[in-house]
Amino acid sequence: MKKYQLFLIAVFSLLILTSSKSYSQYYYNKAASFNGTSSYIAIPNSAELNPTTAITIEAWVFPRSLGCVTFVGKRYTNNYWFGSCNNGKLRFYPKGGGGLYVDGTASLQLNKWSHIAATYDGTTTRLYINSQLDLTSTAISGVIVPNTDSLFIGADVTGYFFNGYIDNVRLWNIARTATQIQNNMYITLQM
Repeated sequence: MKKYQLFLIAVFSLLILTSSKSYSQYYYNKAASFNGTSSYIAIPNSAELNPTTAITIEAWVFPRSLGCVTFVGKRYTNNYWFGSCNNGKLRFYPKGGGGLYVDGTASLQLNKWSHIAATYDGTTTRLYINSQLDLTSTAISGVIVPNTDSLFIGADVTGYFFNGYIDNVRLWNIARTATQIQNNMYITLQM
């Protein structure tokens, strides 16, 4: 397990444990609740949160409304960002920049848990819903340029607040395979 994943687990778990509400499909029942207008989690920037050649972002999400919302990101304009737009279709900016994103084809369902994942290896972007491949694209290539922004969960630096629950956020500095995503999606993060 990578060092920054442990860092995310510790920070995310700490924030969730201090929350007044927690709902989840998991045994430990510690999902973070977001109100869609002002709530988010911010994790201070570190080198471990700035992969440059590849990235995978995974999470469980339970949307209470649809729109352009953030699950996880470091400012969509100049770094990675993973959320949904267009009636719940996944959207992923693997390296930021105007227009450098891919949209999925399937929509998330309201008031239902879904496991989501986005991968990028420098040439290929893939989106997954419940471990099923939703989209493969080679429209974006190149390195991920680091920035100094915090990592946000449930919002972006510029807004795009999520309304619902997010659990088990995972950030990797590799593009994980479909098999790896499927094999780990039901394994809860431990403190």
